[in-house]
Amino acid sequence: LASTGHRTNTRARLCDIRNKLKDVDNAVLDEALKRMQNEQEASLYPLDNKAEITDADRAAAIYFGSEPRHILWIER
Repeated sequence: LASTGHRTNTRARLCDIRNKLKDVDNAVLDEALKRMQNEQEASLYPLDNKAEITDADRAAAIYFGSEPRHILWIER
């Protein structure tokens, strides 16, 4: 929520989340976010606008198969 100004129903870039959670191992964070998606607590999406994707987005992406996901979305 710190990445979205404490708002739900707002996208948060994974690169921003990783930056705020630097002390959390990437593999641990990836598993937690994947679990949240599997349990329908959140959704991971790719950035649709390819021109919007930065190197930081690419580095922070979580992959499902060959599909990178750059955005976390939490509805409440």
